[in-house]
Amino acid sequence: MSEVKILQPHEMNRWNHFVASHELGTIYHTSSWRRVIENVYRWQPIYLAIEDDYGDIIAGLPLFSVKSRITGARLSSLPCAQCCDPLVSSREQFDRLIDFVLGLEQNCKAKYFELKATASFPANNGELGTSLDIYSTYVLDIDRPLDDIKGSFHKSCIQRAIDKSYKSNLELVVGRSEDDVKAFYRLYRKMRRSHGLLPQPYSFFLTMWEIMYDEDYIDILHAKYQGKIISSLLLLKYKDTATYEYGATISRMYHLRPSHFLLWEAIKRLKLQGYTKLDLGRTENNNKGLGDFKRRWGAKRRPLRYYYVPEIEGFASTRHKSLTSKIMYRTSKHLPSSLSHLMGALLYRHFV
Repeated sequence: MSEVKILQPHEMNRWNHFVASHELGTIYHTSSWRRVIENVYRWQPIYLAIEDDYGDIIAGLPLFSVKSRITGARLSSLPCAQCCDPLVSSREQFDRLIDFVLGLEQNCKAKYFELKATASFPANNGELGTSLDIYSTYVLDIDRPLDDIKGSFHKSCIQRAIDKSYKSNLELVVGRSEDDVKAFYRLYRKMRRSHGLLPQPYSFFLTMWEIMYDEDYIDILHAKYQGKIISSLLLLKYKDTATYEYGATISRMYHLRPSHFLLWEAIKRLKLQGYTKLDLGRTENNNKGLGDFKRRWGAKRRPLRYYYVPEIEGFASTRHKSLTSKIMYRTSKHLPSSLSHLMGALLYRHFV
């Protein structure tokens, strides 16, 4: 077994084959995600690998070196991803990767290493410095008949809402071009502003589309009413799992239940395409309303645990709960749309 090495750009095809074969490999581990983050934010990718005696990759961890004047320099696995487990098969492999990362911290002058893990990753609490249990994801099993899937939904909150949406004369539109990215982003930006949140820059979504569309890793679906797009969702697809990454709806159209319409249409399409799981996306554990909404779709909660190495005193209060970020997000709700968009492009990169 070789020493830990940093993969070069020309080795990304080998890396992708490894990710596809590993049971914990996700869309976020792929070189497609690397290209999105690298192209949009210009952060330095550092993809670590351990090879066997034949030169095949047997363990790995993707990282980015993030330089920020606001949140400090850090190594992250992985920016803009809800989770990114180390792709290992033994504790020895994991320890070797982490030891290498700790050496990189000094070389990159990083304050800490951020690891976004799922419950599938068997790390013991306390071994990796600071750990935060503030997020979960919710996964729906769609590897069963449609009637069984719909029957698992909450009857009054979900089943009836779906039935109502089909009485509203909504039209499904499947995204095919950059115009669909623009249509999605218009709704997304307005939704974020209404909640006092900064939007990801448009370049993030456009780059995702340009890189992932030809690989069939991304879908954008719209609900159209009386000739106007009133709701959109963006899915990422990889292996057997689709992830509901982003969605937005015109608030005055909620009564038509377009988001229920789109999610049910997405489930039907994904089943035809052979996907067996739908991840409804990351949710803060203190957001009971959103968590309840996802459970009513029959999705099962899967905790996420984020680790920070080495332990950083007061970390939870300085980044995830910082007064500065709270003020920034609250202020964005009252900014003109164009200024909120500009602030998102300038500042969002520091907090992902």
